[in-house]
Amino acid sequence: MRIGIEMAIQFTRIEFLTRSKGGDSCRKAAYNARTIVENEKTGIKYNFSRKKDNVYHTVLIPDYVNQEFKNIQTLMNEVERTAKDPNSQLLKDIVIALPDEKELNLEHRIELTHRIVDAMEWVQNGLGVQIDIHKPQIGDKNWHAHILLTMRRFRKDGTGLGDRAVDLNPKIITVNGKKVVIKDSKMIHEIAKEETNAYFAELGLPYRVDETSEVPGKHIGLVELGI
Repeated sequence: MRIGIEMAIQFTRIEFLTRSKGGDSCRKAAYNARTIVENEKTGIKYNFSRKKDNVYHTVLIPDYVNQEFKNIQTLMNEVERTAKDPNSQLLKDIVIALPDEKELNLEHRIELTHRIVDAMEWVQNGLGVQIDIHKPQIGDKNWHAHILLTMRRFRKDGTGLGDRAVDLNPKIITVNGKKVVIKDSKMIHEIAKEETNAYFAELGLPYRVDETSEVPGKHIGLVELGI
């Protein structure tokens, strides 16, 4: 470690939201956005608007896609509609811890989150991305971004989701009977580390992320998330 450089702590977590485990795209989207979303197929309305820690929300879609899909009510019901199998993977559910250093404000954290998403090239590859940033509870320091990523690409006519983007999934091989993910420079924890360090350097801040953990900290556990 070089003198004058402080190590920042960061982690990422990625999971699949699956129907077989009770996953519901509308519920997850409503939870992340701290808003109300109705699953039009089941008629269940999910309301998380009582939670007040969401400080930023947006949906990114390719330029050729109908703008109605920037509304999560529309987007997530399209996810539910196109995932017909009872074992369907609905969304990739990603959490990224954001720096809590005192020199950074909300706009810095929004910019960093967008840089990470852009570097992953999800939108460029035809996917929809919901981004929500949650501020820490009083006395805590746990800034984090929630990202929901569609498993399917939008059709080229921009009217809805089409084929599964299986080519964007991590490459998995079997070694001694165990499934192993092949490490790749485009993996989210690598991109998050690179973009965070580049942004620290750009801002002239003496912080660097050494290694980005893929294990969540206490504040992002299942109990705290209410899942």
